[in-house]
Amino acid sequence: MLTREQIAIRPVRLGAEDYAGIAALYGAYFAAHDVDRRYSAADIESFLTAPDFFPDLTQVVEEDGRIVAYSEHVPSAATGNAWGDLIVHPDYRGRGIGSALLAHADARLLERAKTYIPAHLPVIARRGATAVDAAAFRLMEREGYTYARSFYEMRIALGSSPASALPEGFHLEPFDRQKHDRALYEVHEEAFSQHWGFERDPWEEWEHYVYERPNTDPTLWLIAFDDQGIAGYSINRQMRDDDPTFAWIAALGVLPRARRRGLGEALLRGSFALFQERGCTRAGLAVDAENTTNALALYERVGMHVHRTTHSYQKMLRAAE
Repeated sequence: MLTREQIAIRPVRLGAEDYAGIAALYGAYFAAHDVDRRYSAADIESFLTAPDFFPDLTQVVEEDGRIVAYSEHVPSAATGNAWGDLIVHPDYRGRGIGSALLAHADARLLERAKTYIPAHLPVIARRGATAVDAAAFRLMEREGYTYARSFYEMRIALGSSPASALPEGFHLEPFDRQKHDRALYEVHEEAFSQHWGFERDPWEEWEHYVYERPNTDPTLWLIAFDDQGIAGYSINRQMRDDDPTFAWIAALGVLPRARRRGLGEALLRGSFALFQERGCTRAGLAVDAENTTNALALYERVGMHVHRTTHSYQKMLRAAE
């Protein structure tokens, strides 16, 4: 096992070399844990150039000329929560790299919090890992993290079922960014405001993650209106260039005034039908396992199943004053 002094931790560098290196690291991690997911260098660039990116809170470990571990924190000055990843290449586990990187990253977050997170808020680090990565949970528990929440990735094999008719009082309109972007943003924030860990996204972050991600395609979106404006929506995209048969529902939301009328199910089934028209054979989405809006029951009702579980762990690094 290496000592912490022997482990070469450095800040991430914005550029093609690190984007490709981090994407390759995720690829090795996913393959080792049987996760059928892939991040491209373009995906990594999108993450690392987002408005909420903190270069000083994003570190890598280099060994043998390649990136073998990665950590990030994305703190919120509004809540004190800091979400992030920490992964180690499967070939480099058992050498103390994860422990050293986690301790380093949390110390950097505490230092940054002195000037970024108000003293009346606690500083809480939150990290997740796929449920089959038992080593990650052992590491976090050794470092004082405790279990917080679980999330499901749900999937469906798309058949030939037609889209459901919209409930009475609703209609669809094509998304027009000039007309709808701010209204859709406000509807999304309201629709998710009661979810666990909710933090209102600044407009700049919403704009980046919704419009500037690879494979963004507003022609795949469904926007439902009632007599008061946007009432529900499904923001969809084809997941990857190398697998255009897989579609992803990035966000599905219905305002409280329009719930329990079948709008969410109609948007979901309508998305499936739209995916099939584009040649997709599978679709997926992510959901809080303890979702309070009955979303999990809806997804199961339309034929989706739990494909993968992620557990989130957290640690209070600083108490509120």
